Amino acid sequence: MRRVHCYCCESSASELWAEENGFKMVRCLNCGLLYVNPMPDEREIDRAAQTGLHQGQEKLDVSGQYGGVAKVENYIRILREIYGDDFFRGKPFKWLDIGCGYGEFMEALIREGGPQCDVRGSEPSEVKSASARQRGLKVSFLDLETVRERFDYVSLLNVYSHLPNPIETLAGVRKLLNAGGELLIETGDAANLERSDYPDKLFLPDHLSFASEEIVCRILEKIGFKIVAVTRLHHPAYRKWTAWDPVIYWMQQRLRGRLGLRRKRVYPYRDLWIRAALRAA
Repeated sequence: MRRVHCYCCESSASELWAEENGFKMVRCLNCGLLYVNPMPDEREIDRAAQTGLHQGQEKLDVSGQYGGVAKVENYIRILREIYGDDFFRGKPFKWLDIGCGYGEFMEALIREGGPQCDVRGSEPSEVKSASARQRGLKVSFLDLETVRERFDYVSLLNVYSHLPNPIETLAGVRKLLNAGGELLIETGDAANLERSDYPDKLFLPDHLSFASEEIVCRILEKIGFKIVAVTRLHHPAYRKWTAWDPVIYWMQQRLRGRLGLRRKRVYPYRDLWIRAALRAA
């Protein structure tokens, strides 16, 4: 375990935001980033990424399983919402999906792009990468510091919050892009939430930080990207809000402390999908 500063603004001023599984998550008092402090050693983080097992007060298994056709179809819908219906068709491209898991997003890209596209995946978990390879996907674990190949697109879906130092990782990813290439990041927009607004489990220390749109965009611009578009999509794990939910949410915030009112499980939680283009030198 090691004590760390906020990776976004380098401030050491923070306040406790949550405790789970023997780990503390704090909020930076300067920029609002939520991050685990003290943080596991990098060797522990790497080992957990390979095995899917995290050791705290309880053993946490985040191996998951292949999401099947439903997850692939959901990714196709997301790709069309972000890029448009015909963005990839008839257009050869090289795409690297970092932290590709079981490869569902890769399958969606291949279905959208057709046979002329070249989609690769990098995944530290041998269980996940083996499953992807069995389905014919080109997946291995790449040392990003030594990769010489360049890509038109690089994606990191549900990866950002697991990185011990996202700035360092994203700066390395930048070097993998061709001129004019694009990065696609998917992560939660959670740093502005209170703990009571968030889903019950935080899955610490699998998650090492929770950022916001402002924080992620600031980091990307700092390391040489320009923001193309930010799309907010409802996370499939949580019920979508109805037109009345913001009113109910506000009323419950006001009343729960006074009356002990128990709120429904409704969360103002959205996934951020950020397209960022490599800025010309």
